[in-house]
Amino acid sequence: MKKSMFLKFVGIIAVLTLMLVACSDSSNKSNQESKSNEDNGSKEVAKPATVEITDAHGTVTVPVNPKNVVALNNRTFETLADWKIELVAVPKDVMPADSPYVKDDSVKNIGNHREPNL
Repeated sequence: MKKSMFLKFVGIIAVLTLMLVACSDSSNKSNQESKSNEDNGSKEVAKPATVEITDAHGTVTVPVNPKNVVALNNRTFETLADWKIELVAVPKDVMPADSPYVKDDSVKNIGNHREPNL
């Protein structure tokens, strides 16, 4: 009886060990990144001033930190609020009442997201 309990215990420990090994990351990316940062010294990489965005209407060049942001897609309001993005105008008519953009008077209402009042 004791021998079978011991074998079950060893089997469970072996399975748990294999699970932990499978979850580990052996690429050592963090070590490689820190070594490359040390090798570069004080060299800084230049950040781009604009980004090209391609959508159904073509490619548009947008500044990295735009001054005014307008959201018309009713699926993005919660994400933008979580990211603390300040919007200039939103379609308040189709937004949930508990959205911080609806309560904010500095954010302009552009009507319906399908037919915005520009």
